[in-house]
Amino acid sequence: MLFITSILCIYLNTFHPKHNHLTVVSVIAPTTMGWQTTFTLSKRAKGCHLVTDEVINHIRPGLEGVKVGMLYLFIQHTSAGLTVNENYDKDVRRDMDMALDTIVPESLNWRHTDEGPDDSVSHTKASLVGSSVMIPITDGRLNLGTWQGIYLTEFRHIPHSRRIVATVLYVSIYTATLQILRPSVFCCLGPEFTTEVIPHLEIFASRLGFPAR
Repeated sequence: MLFITSILCIYLNTFHPKHNHLTVVSVIAPTTMGWQTTFTLSKRAKGCHLVTDEVINHIRPGLEGVKVGMLYLFIQHTSAGLTVNENYDKDVRRDMDMALDTIVPESLNWRHTDEGPDDSVSHTKASLVGSSVMIPITDGRLNLGTWQGIYLTEFRHIPHSRRIVATVLYVSIYTATLQILRPSVFCCLGPEFTTEVIPHLEIFASRLGFPAR
């Protein structure tokens, strides 16, 4: 069972039969939590653009309270990309744009040019740069390096608004205390464990969102 294998620790405190035959089970379970949103960046023309602050403004609710986690950003387009690079000197972004133009020039004999001479060029550059980035989250903040920032690499000459899917994944620890009769159940974890204890744990699991067996 998925939930049972994910239990981090179970503490048993069995009382004497004279005291109502009560067994107290404290369960501590780690649960992966997720938060997701889709947003649109401001229109930008061709070039490498620093968008860190704009991204943070859109995902701020998902960062709140996250001690340790990961942010995944995915761009839903085939003629623009996402990457992480220099956040200080604008010349780095100009150099990168120039380098990509040199590596993938519009002067090649492109076949797919339905939307203009930058059509297949943009698709090729998008594959080189990539459509996603992942960044660690620490204490509710993106744990980027001092000189790192999030880039939107726009490959179309005409300004476009690009749609981004942001997903935050992190682990939360849930605890619960269950009260179960018949402490003898825990003397030998045999068939009685399955019939007596598992149903209680399944109720706990359902509260955490785990699927039923």
